[in-house]
Formats: sequence, C-alpha cells, structure tokens
Amino acid sequence: MKKTFTSTLALGITTFSIAALVGCASSVQSTTPPTTAGCKTFSMQEGAPNLAGISVLSSDLANMVGVQDFFLNRTAMGMASANTTVYNCTEMDVHLLFRSRFSGDRGETEAPSAWQSIILPPRGARSYGESAINAATTRVSIDIADGNRGQQQFGQPQLGGTGAAPAAPVTHGN
Repeated sequence: MKKTFTSTLALGITTFSIAALVGCASSVQSTTPPTTAGCKTFSMQEGAPNLAGISVLSSDLANMVGVQDFFLNRTAMGMASANTTVYNCTEMDVHLLFRSRFSGDRGETEAPSAWQSIILPPRGARSYGESAINAATTRVSIDIADGNRGQQQFGQPQLGGTGAAPAAPVTHGN
C-alpha cells in the first residue's frame, strides 16, 4: 500500500509539473492583447494597394494596430511628402516608432528620417508625416516599429531579425 501511494504521488507530481510547464510555454507565446471586435488590424490589411508603402516591422504589432490611410503628396516647394494615420485596436496604450525612407529613379536619395515616437491611446489614432529635402525623391515608404522592448513587445523575442521586410517605396504620381 505504501509503495503504491508513493508511486501514485510521484506520478501525480510529474504530471502536474509537465502540465504547468506546457501551460507556461503556451501563455508566453500568446500574450498579445486582445483587439476590439470589428477593428481591422494591419495583418488583415496587408497587401492592400493603398498601403503598399507601409511596413509594420513586428508581427505582434501588426495584430494590434491598423493603418487608416497612406498619402503621398508634394509640398508647396515640390518635395515628396508622405502621411499616414494609424489606429490602436486594443484597450491599452501602444508605443510606436515611425521613420520614412526616401528614394528616386537612381536609388536612395537621402538617409532615412530619424525614428519618431508616438503613443497610441486605447482605441485611439495618431498621424505621422515626413517630407523629403531632396527634389530627386519620387518614392517614399514608412516603417512602423514597436517602441517597447525591441520588436516583440508582447511575445518571446525573435533572435536574428524582426521577421518582416520593409515595404518597397511607393512612387508619387506627378
């Protein structure tokens, strides 16, 4: 009786330990906050022709925010300009970093802009825009990165990159 009780107890502790470890592993990988019902995130919008110049550099972030619009314009001085509006599909603040990349017919026309930090309030929206300083710029693209803890704010860090390639610059029609 004593030997059976000890074996059963050891088996029970081992089973509980394995179940606890499995539970921990699965909860770490799926900690992205839930989104508001009906909110269209960037991962749902990816591939839309009007968003071709936008890159969200984190898969977690792409499941939390959406892009309302992306416009290419010319300033009064004739320089290329890009503007976008991004919205938050979650019930928590999201810290974003934005930058623009500029190119022309012969490749990059100027260095990418500095990263700009924007905090999106829960279910809120913010706009970002940048203008080129080189008249040869005809294409602009915008990168959006996670402003907290690298590119995987809500999941396990991915070693060796972000998993998303930057978007190709979009040509501004004259």
